[in-house]
Amino acid sequence: MQVTCEDVRFEVDTERCCGCKICIRKCMEDVWRWDEENKCATPKYPDDCVKCYQCEIYCLGNCFEIVPLVVMKTDPLENQ
Repeated sequence: MQVTCEDVRFEVDTERCCGCKICIRKCMEDVWRWDEENKCATPKYPDDCVKCYQCEIYCLGNCFEIVPLVVMKTDPLENQ
Protein backbone atom coordinates (compact mmCIF):
# COMPACT_ATOMS: atom_id res chain seq x y z
CA MET A 1 0.00 0.00 0.00
CA GLN A 2 1.24 3.50 -0.81
CA VAL A 3 -0.02 6.76 0.65
CA THR A 4 1.39 9.97 -0.79
CA CYS A 5 0.92 13.53 0.39
CA GLU A 6 2.60 16.77 -0.59
CA ASP A 7 6.11 16.05 0.66
CA VAL A 8 6.26 12.42 1.79
CA ARG A 9 5.29 8.94 0.56
CA PHE A 10 4.51 6.06 2.92
CA GLU A 11 5.15 2.58 1.54
CA VAL A 12 3.52 -0.06 3.75
CA ASP A 13 3.99 -3.80 3.27
CA THR A 14 0.77 -5.06 4.85
CA GLU A 15 1.96 -8.69 4.70
CA ARG A 16 4.93 -7.99 6.98
CA CYS A 17 3.02 -6.06 9.67
CA CYS A 18 3.04 -8.10 12.89
CA GLY A 19 0.37 -6.00 14.59
CA CYS A 20 2.57 -4.68 17.41
CA LYS A 21 1.26 -1.09 16.94
CA ILE A 22 4.55 0.37 18.12
CA CYS A 23 4.53 2.76 15.16
CA ILE A 24 1.19 4.15 16.38
CA ARG A 25 2.51 4.63 19.92
CA LYS A 26 5.84 6.16 18.83
CA CYS A 27 4.30 8.73 16.47
CA MET A 28 4.32 12.08 18.29
CA GLU A 29 2.14 13.70 15.62
CA ASP A 30 -0.62 11.05 15.73
CA VAL A 31 -0.27 10.18 12.03
CA TRP A 32 -0.84 6.41 12.26
CA ARG A 33 -4.07 4.47 12.87
CA TRP A 34 -4.85 0.77 13.04
CA ASP A 35 -6.69 -0.50 9.97
CA GLU A 36 -8.89 -3.32 11.27
CA GLU A 37 -9.83 -4.46 7.77
CA ASN A 38 -6.24 -4.95 6.57
CA LYS A 39 -4.86 -5.79 10.05
CA CYS A 40 -2.01 -3.29 9.79
CA ALA A 41 -1.08 0.27 10.69
CA THR A 42 -1.80 2.90 8.07
CA PRO A 43 -0.91 6.60 7.84
CA LYS A 44 -4.33 8.19 8.42
CA TYR A 45 -3.02 11.78 8.60
CA PRO A 46 0.10 11.81 6.37
CA ASP A 47 0.10 15.60 6.01
CA ASP A 48 0.86 15.87 9.73
CA CYS A 49 4.08 13.83 9.42
CA VAL A 50 7.20 15.76 10.48
CA LYS A 51 9.53 13.02 9.21
CA CYS A 52 11.07 12.16 12.58
CA TYR A 53 11.17 8.48 11.43
CA GLN A 54 10.50 7.16 14.95
CA CYS A 55 7.72 4.92 13.64
CA GLU A 56 9.96 3.47 10.94
CA ILE A 57 12.91 2.99 13.33
CA TYR A 58 10.89 1.12 15.96
CA CYS A 59 8.80 -1.01 13.56
CA LEU A 60 9.39 -4.63 14.61
CA GLY A 61 8.39 -6.04 11.22
CA ASN A 62 10.33 -3.45 9.21
CA CYS A 63 7.20 -3.26 7.11
CA PHE A 64 7.19 0.32 5.91
CA GLU A 65 9.35 3.10 4.60
CA ILE A 66 8.90 6.85 4.74
CA VAL A 67 10.21 8.46 1.55
CA PRO A 68 10.69 12.25 1.59
CA LEU A 69 9.65 13.80 -1.71
CA VAL A 70 10.94 17.32 -1.08
CA VAL A 71 14.53 18.16 -0.27
CA MET A 72 14.98 20.63 2.58
CA LYS A 73 15.85 24.06 1.19
CA THR A 74 17.56 25.30 4.36
CA ASP A 75 19.67 23.65 6.97
CA PRO A 76 17.65 23.42 10.22
CA LEU A 77 20.85 23.86 12.23
CA GLU A 78 21.84 27.00 10.36
CA ASN A 79 19.71 29.38 12.45
CA GLN A 80 20.80 28.26 15.89
